[in-house]
Amino acid sequence: MKLRTALSALVILAGAAACEHAPTAAVRAESARPGLSVAPVANIKLVAKKPMSNDPYGSDWFFRFDFNASGSYDPDGGSVTYYWASSCVYVPNSYAYTARVDVQPGDTCLVDLYVTDSENLTSHDQVTVNSNGQITY
Repeated sequence: MKLRTALSALVILAGAAACEHAPTAAVRAESARPGLSVAPVANIKLVAKKPMSNDPYGSDWFFRFDFNASGSYDPDGGSVTYYWASSCVYVPNSYAYTARVDVQPGDTCLVDLYVTDSENLTSHDQVTVNSNGQITY
C-alpha cells in the first residue's frame, strides 16, 4: 500500500512538473514563430465631385469624381501599393494614390480600390457613383 501511495505521489509530482514547464515551452515556441501579418486597410475618400459638360453648350452633363486612398494604410507599418478600377470607364494612372472617374450620362459605375502590402496581402474598398453626382459607400 505504501508503495502504491508513493508511486501515485511520484506520478502527481511528475505531472505537476510537466504542467509547470508547459507554459514556458509554449511561450518559447510562440516567440520563435514569426509574427503574423495583418492585411492592409483599403479606404476610398471622395476629394471632389464636379459637374462637367461634353459640349460647349452644356447640354450633355456628366460628373467627374476625384478620389484618393488617404484612409488606406498597413497596420503592420509596411509600404502599400494601390490599384484603381472602374466598371464603366478606364481609370488613368490606375496604380496611383489618386483616381479620377468621369461618369457619363445615364451611367452608374463601381469604383474599386485594391491596397496591397509588402507581404502581398490585399484589401478592397468599393463605391458606386452615377451621372447625377450620387455616391454610395
